Amino acid sequence: MPLSFSSRNPEKLSALVAAVGSNAIAGTIAEATSFTDKFWIISQSQT
Repeated sequence: MPLSFSSRNPEKLSALVAAVGSNAIAGTIAEATSFTDKFWIISQSQT
């Protein structure tokens, strides 16, 4: 099953994509919303 990760800076997700494997891709938030009709929003707070 394909898995899309998104970020304002998708290049920062390269290690995560590599760890997940060949079914993972990284892109912008706009690209992720066009990838599927279901998605999770997960935010990391920066303190």
